Amino acid sequence: MTLSRARLALLSSVVSLVAVEAAAQTQSTVVMVPFGGSATGDRLADVEATVRGAMLARGIRVPDRQSTNLAMGVSPPSSALGLARIGQSMGANYVLTGAVQPLAGQYNLTLTVYEAGSGRSTSQARNVGEQIAGETISEMLDALLNPSALGPAPVDPDEARRQEEARRQEAARREEEARRSATDAQRRAAEEEARRRAAEEAAHPVRAFDAQGPVAIGASLHFGGLVSDPHQAPATVISGQRPPEASSLAAALRFEGAYSLRAVHGLEVLGAAQALFSPTGAIALGGGAQFTFPARARLPLRATAGVLLGWWQGTSGARVTTVWLSPYARAEWAFSPAFSAFAGVMLDVAPADNGGVTTLSFTIGARMRIGTGATAGTTRPGAQP
Repeated sequence: MTLSRARLALLSSVVSLVAVEAAAQTQSTVVMVPFGGSATGDRLADVEATVRGAMLARGIRVPDRQSTNLAMGVSPPSSALGLARIGQSMGANYVLTGAVQPLAGQYNLTLTVYEAGSGRSTSQARNVGEQIAGETISEMLDALLNPSALGPAPVDPDEARRQEEARRQEAARREEEARRSATDAQRRAAEEEARRRAAEEAAHPVRAFDAQGPVAIGASLHFGGLVSDPHQAPATVISGQRPPEASSLAAALRFEGAYSLRAVHGLEVLGAAQALFSPTGAIALGGGAQFTFPARARLPLRATAGVLLGWWQGTSGARVTTVWLSPYARAEWAFSPAFSAFAGVMLDVAPADNGGVTTLSFTIGARMRIGTGATAGTTRPGAQP
């Protein structure tokens, strides 16, 4: 029986110690920062004493003023996070600040509580009468020490600066990435355009009309009709008689040779020999010039215009001897740098005292350039592009 009572007494003592320890652990601690405001020192001391007494009556532990001043140091913090750090360093749950504005027989009191762990805060502002100061302050403390009344945690200025700097760096990084992406896109587009042009150059190179060489030889057939009136008397007196029966069909064969000039790209000097079979027999020898345009092109189609001036000698019928003028224009298709075919129109004029011979003919022919050839897209050395 005695042993049982001893065990019960020991168990009771352990429970009491545990309860005391639990109460000590759950007891709130509030650090009171010295109040400010426009009130006198005595008024501030009275209000602080009233607030301290109200908290002690609730079982709240309140460190003394000297300990609080020592913890705050010579430069007391004013920010929410600074005050929260003071409370955390003193092992408190909250930090309480106050401001007192005196009035006649009363005063305005503003109390602010900061949570030591997070810096969250809430405030109460009341008009406090002298007779009901204790009751009013108790109501204010009830509202202030309610954890649900605390506002959001403040932003640490240093952390805010770090976050802002991080945002700026991220924005700069994204801007740089966008710039690089745009640059890469432009580079890829330029490369693609260069590849496209290179493929086009390979498929259809830009060639000069005389890329194969400056010398060209050719032959052509001419079919047309007689234009001049054989009964017209020309001003020039030339020997010979017109054949009594002349056909109206004109037919001729021409051989030509040309040499392209370096000074004017596209210009050639040429000589030609022509045999006329109808409406009369004749041979003609002459020289002149022709111009090919465009001189450099990607497509093989070009145009040529020229004129020949020379000597005309009839070989049948009226064997007249006269001057020979032959302007012409034709289109030329280059099957290769060396070989091309052409077609066009030509006028042959050989005046005589009996009307002479004037024919308008359609011409088809071909010509070949002689040389080793230049690189595609280039001209002969010294030629102008």
